[in-house]
Amino acid sequence: MPEAARRKLVSVILPTYNERENIGPLIRAVLRHAPGDVEVVVVDDDSPDGTWRVVEELSREFPNVRLLRRIGRRGLATAIEEGVRLARGDVLVWMDCDFSHPPELLPKLLAALEKGYDLAKASRFVQGGGQKYNLIRDFTSRAFNALTRLLLGREITDYTSGYIAIKRRAYEKVPVKPIVERLGYLHQYGEYLIYMLYRAMKKGLRIAELPYFYVGRKKGCTKTAPSLLALLRVGLIYILAILLMRLKHALRKL
Repeated sequence: MPEAARRKLVSVILPTYNERENIGPLIRAVLRHAPGDVEVVVVDDDSPDGTWRVVEELSREFPNVRLLRRIGRRGLATAIEEGVRLARGDVLVWMDCDFSHPPELLPKLLAALEKGYDLAKASRFVQGGGQKYNLIRDFTSRAFNALTRLLLGREITDYTSGYIAIKRRAYEKVPVKPIVERLGYLHQYGEYLIYMLYRAMKKGLRIAELPYFYVGRKKGCTKTAPSLLALLRVGLIYILAILLMRLKHALRKL
């Protein structure tokens, strides 16, 4: 059967840690907004607040909701990796689980793939997008993305949004992986995505960016950068990651 005629399964991967208050409403919202055949794969890092218990209960109500409870393993990048391996879909999606990534954008991301794009992502910095941060976080977010565009490529406006839909065959060309294998993941947050998008551009994958407005998490506490010091630390790690990417690319040209 031709690929266009075959009904595609969409796998929405939700990496979680202490998202008990958000995960139930989010799963229901994803199932409500995602068109066609969809499965939800929750990868939980053994959350102390019992997020995985909520998912277990929901999986009894929704057979297309599955749980991977990771014990002794932590980190966003490896959670996405393991979620992809468990997922059965032709299309892979992942997003934050705090409602900062709007589930209602899912149909538009998936529609972009149907139009021929290999990867579709949400962006705060294309027309129609935006973000609701305090002044310092807004400035640092914009400044970092401006620097990243300067060093890696202007084709992408938002390197750190983390809301992605990608065809599986495209993912297999640019899988989530460390920038330097021997060092492993530097921070296990956003640098995996920067590296993935950089490789996607270099391989000529077609990338669509759709606007969204970041409003912050609905409930619970942020795990990205809860203080100015933590924010600066994440920024420094990102900059180191970018420099390593450029170095690897330069060495390949020698």
